[in-house]
Amino acid sequence: MAVLLVMILHFITMDRGLSQGSDLEWLIYRVMRQGWIGVDLFFVLSGFLITGILLDNKNAPSYFKSFYVRRVLRIFPLYYAYLLFLLLVIYPLAYGRAGVAEQEKIDLVRDNVGWFLLYASNIKQALMGASFHANTSHLWSLAIEEQFYIVWPFLVWLIPTKRLPLLCGALVVGALLVRIAMVNSGLSYDAIRSFTLGRLDGLAIGSLLAYYVRYRPPTSPRKLTLVAGGLAVVLGPVFITGQPWTFAFIVTVGYSILSAYFGLVVLKAYTDKPDATPSGIRRVLGFFGKYCYALYMLHPLMAAIFLKLAGRPPLIWGSQLPWQAVSLLACTLLSIAAAMLSWRLLEQPILRLKRYFPY
Repeated sequence: MAVLLVMILHFITMDRGLSQGSDLEWLIYRVMRQGWIGVDLFFVLSGFLITGILLDNKNAPSYFKSFYVRRVLRIFPLYYAYLLFLLLVIYPLAYGRAGVAEQEKIDLVRDNVGWFLLYASNIKQALMGASFHANTSHLWSLAIEEQFYIVWPFLVWLIPTKRLPLLCGALVVGALLVRIAMVNSGLSYDAIRSFTLGRLDGLAIGSLLAYYVRYRPPTSPRKLTLVAGGLAVVLGPVFITGQPWTFAFIVTVGYSILSAYFGLVVLKAYTDKPDATPSGIRRVLGFFGKYCYALYMLHPLMAAIFLKLAGRPPLIWGSQLPWQAVSLLACTLLSIAAAMLSWRLLEQPILRLKRYFPY
C-alpha cells in the first residue's frame, strides 16, 4: 500500500498551464497528490518488521552478522545498480537532449554522488535545503532507512527489552521537537522532511508495535478500527486541503499524527484473522509486497521515460483527467514490468544467498 501511494503521487502530472480545470478536476488532483503520506506508512512498516526480526532473534549467536548481511543482500544490489544505471546510461543519454534546468539537476546529482553512495543523500538534502531530482528525489527515504538499520540493532541488543517502549516514546517526542525547532528556525520543507532525527517517529512507532504484539498483544481489534476510522474522518480534510510544503502543522504535529494513524492500521492488519480480508485483495497485496522494493526504486525512472515520450498531457473532452488515467495505468504497468524483471534477474538470485546466513 505504501509504495502504491507514492507511485500515484509521482505519476499524476496535472498541467496547470494547459487548463484551469473544473473544481472537481482539481479536487481529484489534490486528493491524488496526497500520496506523499505513503512514506510515513513506509517508515512505520519498516520499524515494525525490522524490530520484530531483531526481538525474535535477540539471543541468537549470529544476531549481528545475520542481520547485517541479510539487509545488505536485500537492499544494496538494486540500490547501487539503479545509481550506476542512472550515472552510466540515463544521464549520458539525457544530458545532450535536456534543457538547461534538467542539465543542472543532473549535474547536482553527479557532483554529490558520494552522498548517495554512502546512503547519506538525505543529510546533504537537509544541508542544501532543497531536493535532489533527476530520478533520485525518492532516495532520501531509503537513506533514512539505512541509517536506522545501522544503529537500531545495537540499541535493541543493549537495552533491556522491557525498556524498549521508553526508548521508542522518547524518539517519537524527540522527532517532533526537532521538526518544531526546524520550522521555527525557518528551514525549508525539503530540509525538514529529509533530516533523519526529525523522521524517527514513524520508525519508533512501528518498533513500539513490534514490542507490544509480542509481549502485550491487544485484545480488542474492534476498538482499533473505530479509533483509526475516527482519525481518518476528522483529519482527512486537513491533509487534503493543506500541503506539507506550505502548512507548518503538517510537517510538525501532522507527521506524528500520520505515524500514529498508520500504526493503528498496521496493528489492525496484524490482529485481523486471516480470512478477514478477501482472498483476492490478499493476493494483490502479496504481489505488490513481493515487488515493493523494486517498484519504489524504479518507478520514478519509468514515469520519466513515459512522460518524456508522451509529452504534455492533452485535453480530452475539455479535461486532463482521461489522459491522467491513461498515464497512471501506463506508468504503473511499466513499473511492474521493470520490478518483475529486476526480481528475476537481480534480486532473487542474490537473495538465495540468505540461506547461508540464518539466525
